Amino acid sequence: MKAGAPSARTSCNGFKLRWAIVAVCSLTSMSALSADMPLKYQPPAPIPAFNWTGFYIGINGGYGWGRFNAVNQIGNNLSFDTRGGLIGGTVGFNYQWRGLVVGLEGDLDSSGMR
Repeated sequence: MKAGAPSARTSCNGFKLRWAIVAVCSLTSMSALSADMPLKYQPPAPIPAFNWTGFYIGINGGYGWGRFNAVNQIGNNLSFDTRGGLIGGTVGFNYQWRGLVVGLEGDLDSSGMR
């Protein structure tokens, strides 16, 4: 036998390795075909997106309290307590066009804080 010539045993192992690689590649590529199978049922219809178009009204109310302490520029102490209720309302309209919502809103509030 010449130096550097492949032996029968090495040649046989290389042949088996090539067939093993071909077999693995063939078996793993078949799974990709299953994605193209026809559906057995129809998927559910998509849920319509929420629409913001329309008028709205609202009311608000609350109560507040606090204390104010300060010293003016001539050195006088200014201090007083404040408390009282508040109430108000809101009216508006929104219009949705595709992904954009534009609107107009007005509000009126009144406070009895003293």
